[in-house]
Amino acid sequence: MVAVVAWVAYLPILDHGFVWDDAAKFSRATGGMSITASVTPDYWTSLSHEPPDAGYYRPVASLAFAAIRSGCGLEPRSYHLASLLLHGLAAGLVVLLAFRLGVGHPGSAVAGLVFALHPIHTEAVAFASDLTDLLATTLILAGVLAALDRRRVLFCVLYALALGSKESAVILPVLAAIVLGSRGGGRVIREDGKTWIGATTVLLAYLAVRWNVTGGALNALAPIAWDGWYLRLSEVGRSYASGLRMLLWPSP
Repeated sequence: MVAVVAWVAYLPILDHGFVWDDAAKFSRATGGMSITASVTPDYWTSLSHEPPDAGYYRPVASLAFAAIRSGCGLEPRSYHLASLLLHGLAAGLVVLLAFRLGVGHPGSAVAGLVFALHPIHTEAVAFASDLTDLLATTLILAGVLAALDRRRVLFCVLYALALGSKESAVILPVLAAIVLGSRGGGRVIREDGKTWIGATTVLLAYLAVRWNVTGGALNALAPIAWDGWYLRLSEVGRSYASGLRMLLWPSP
């Protein structure tokens, strides 16, 4: 039901076109859904929806964009529909996670509705290129649920897919540890060593592939003009402060 509410709330995006650099990004990839290209330097010329100098290595998201383009061309409605479906799925997973954490049925529904309808998510859902965020979020939520169920192989697969959707998904094992710790304390975290070994293996494999494709593990930072630790950290602080304000009071 919460997923349906999320879909209805964002239904108007289906009538919107592309914005900013959407069209330019989606026009870049010409090689179709090539799994081989996604793990080789050919990624930049045949699959990536971002230029090489951006430094973003997001093969799962690029494959998703390639799938939409191969079936629907550059029709904006198709890209927005994918975003709409993912946002609803993520909202549903929030309900499941809240319920697994003991919130109860009414509280879980409220948590899902807040996630589904909060204005801070508007850009991620309405900006077609931000399918990367929606993919990563959905996979992270599913990964946390898999960790709660001790489904270690599934957790590792979801972690790999999340990393391939957006780099910020690197935090999934930390989130899983926090959730597990809230359920059973530090003992549960220590006893689940196989999960953390698997997550570490996935992360190292991802970094190795990323290094092969991009020529470096952290070169997504390359486009950022470095102006000193103080200014950079202060900008990060202001960004987080602005995000927190929007989260708590989403007013212009």
